[in-house]
Amino acid sequence: MNSDLLKRLLHFLVHASIKGEYPKEITIAFEVFRKDNDFDPSDDGRVRSNIYKLRKKLESYYEHEGKTDPITLIIPKGSYHVEFVKRRKFKRKTSLPLFAFLILISFTFIFFILSIYQYQKIKFLEKYSLMDLLKHSFWKDFVQSPLPTILVVDDNYEYLENLENLPSGFNRSDSIKNESAKSKTIFSRSASNSKEYKSPGWNAITGAFRIGQIFHNSEIKITVQKASELQWEDLLNNNVIYLGSTHGLYILSNFFRTMHLKYQNPNKFLLTNDKSEILETYPTALFSDSDEYREGYIIVAKCQGPNNNAILLLVGNLEMTQIYTITKLSDLKFLNHLDNVLNEKYPKKPRYFEMLLKIKGLPYIGFDYEILHLDEVDPIYNMMETRSQK
Repeated sequence: MNSDLLKRLLHFLVHASIKGEYPKEITIAFEVFRKDNDFDPSDDGRVRSNIYKLRKKLESYYEHEGKTDPITLIIPKGSYHVEFVKRRKFKRKTSLPLFAFLILISFTFIFFILSIYQYQKIKFLEKYSLMDLLKHSFWKDFVQSPLPTILVVDDNYEYLENLENLPSGFNRSDSIKNESAKSKTIFSRSASNSKEYKSPGWNAITGAFRIGQIFHNSEIKITVQKASELQWEDLLNNNVIYLGSTHGLYILSNFFRTMHLKYQNPNKFLLTNDKSEILETYPTALFSDSDEYREGYIIVAKCQGPNNNAILLLVGNLEMTQIYTITKLSDLKFLNHLDNVLNEKYPKKPRYFEMLLKIKGLPYIGFDYEILHLDEVDPIYNMMETRSQK
């Protein structure tokens, strides 16, 4: 098979099948074909057509140059997983000498032992790295606070069923539990149903797992809550981490009143001055003609809640910006760099701040970031007044 695209598709399907996963068409579109959140399987048959081509390529291969292979890869019609079928009548033309077979077994065993050692070493280092991370001022407000923490996510049925599989450190709100059962028959809803935007699914579940890893070694229990059901009492009695798009902020949109960074739906971020005059406009997501290069923007804002609690907003409409940003926020080097930038700008490092990040790069190769805006957020904000206006 000469097509790089088909090779990448086969590689993805094989790895998914080995892990016992049955990927959906939309998952393949995101992971292999680099489609964005506007992808609609009913309008775009690229995944199905390439699955058909790959199936025919495999059949042709095993009829000719692969006819002596002991294992055949088969993609059943109507599915997106690979079956590994052993040929019953396969006969090897040559056999390995016994000593070569024993050497192969020995190397396999040694590799297995080294892999276990390396895995344990990595887990050991990760544990102490995360402990140091939680001591940083960025996360310390959540870890040392007597208040519990809520992870607020977009209202999107696509990933609610996946929230059933979150690690043990997570609690699910009653609405999440109820809606997850419905999500198996309803693809998406609502505030996310417009053609201009579809609320991201897998980025939220991936981001949730990453946030769970950050708090894994603390005693913090995180409750997952739908954004539309976040109430005033929740803001008073919890620290809040929001992971989602501009469309799903609901009550949390009030925190943008004290910020120079604003958003304008469907897909714009705005930088304003003290008079709310627009200085710069940024699209939330850009794609190149080749559909390979990605460029997006995300707002990271740490604000003071109405009960002197911590509110962290991670607002972006492109999946890779959210996942990449969470990865950077779990990197102690990045947080120390952020401290240096704030210390250079202010006599005393502000506890609350707003930041606009530009994320750019190529999937499967790597991404980079640029800080376009970093400013202090005024902690004095009359949320009671905001509540009375509602």
